[in-house]
Amino acid sequence: MSGKSLRERSQPIDEIIGNNFRILRANARMTQAQLAEQLGITFQQVQKYERGTNRIAASTLYKASKILNVGLLSFFKGLDSEAEIMTFSRQEMEWLRLYNELPADDVRKHITRMIKTAIENERRA
Repeated sequence: MSGKSLRERSQPIDEIIGNNFRILRANARMTQAQLAEQLGITFQQVQKYERGTNRIAASTLYKASKILNVGLLSFFKGLDSEAEIMTFSRQEMEWLRLYNELPADDVRKHITRMIKTAIENERRA
């Protein structure tokens, strides 16, 4: 057992917040080092936050929300079901980032339809 008390150890909620922290940072096209510098912490600390190893202070979340230009509640998405912690691969993160960069909703809808059609065709084959 680690030297940390139960109160100090991270919980599933910390992993969810950390994962959202990582997604929001990546969507802002910032490296861990860039965000760390703006937050006044080390990039290793950002890594620990993103893994959910270390808890993130409310003041740090507030600063990060301003730096990343997102609402504070963005860090808490998915907390309705703590049992299911969503994680993304690098490729999935890239898809999400690119999707969010698409210029218009109609383009997003068209690409979504294309993907659904490709999946349906693959299932039929």
